[in-house]
Amino acid sequence: TRTHRGEGFNELRFEDDKGSEEVFIHAQRDMNMQILWDNTTQTGNDQKTEVAHNRTAIIKNDDDEAVQGFQTLEVGQNQTVTVKGQQAVSIGKSHQLNISDNQQITVGKHITVHSESGQITIGNAGGQIVIDPMGNIRIEGVSITMTDHIAGKKSAGALFDYSARYTLLSERSGKPLVNTPYTITTAGGQTLSGKTDALGRTVTVQSEAEENLQLSSPEVPPKPKQTLYRASGNTQIEYVMEFTEK
Repeated sequence: TRTHRGEGFNELRFEDDKGSEEVFIHAQRDMNMQILWDNTTQTGNDQKTEVAHNRTAIIKNDDDEAVQGFQTLEVGQNQTVTVKGQQAVSIGKSHQLNISDNQQITVGKHITVHSESGQITIGNAGGQIVIDPMGNIRIEGVSITMTDHIAGKKSAGALFDYSARYTLLSERSGKPLVNTPYTITTAGGQTLSGKTDALGRTVTVQSEAEENLQLSSPEVPPKPKQTLYRASGNTQIEYVMEFTEK
């Protein structure tokens, strides 16, 4: 049928020649279809959909899609995905993520990175942190500095629920023991070694469950004593003087 008082037409065509069978529908403008119950479409071979402008799909209940072969998704500009509940992704083999610019991850609570049997490496051109399957932790870098947060600014929350650290003080003066070597042993047998900071503090040990820690510090050899003699008088008297920390 031709368009009334205008150019164009609507067409419904049937072709019945063998090998060229076809049902063709042409709408000069809009096409609306209303189905009050189920709609089933079955395609025996390929299907192609081309939209010249925008496409909007509203699903008021569930959406299930199964792809038995490969799937490719290409987005020419930006993509936004919003999940208001939980999201679970299961990958049977490897996962590779390449980002040309920056990546930022913000989490309200904990982050857990776990490898069943492999090695975990965090690094860049300047150094790296390596955790091997045997539980050894190696930190590589030109300079390694451990400091507290800047005064007046809130520090980040603890990674685990339990944390503790020691402060080493002198028995005589009560002052912090600075740059003093120590070893902390956890209940599981792991050891952390280092030297105290400018306030005499060790590193902070964190764990998911409550456990006992053992602190050990190598014994400091007694300071040498110096023997002095009184020069006045005919009798020599021996004085033993010990120089102690103040």
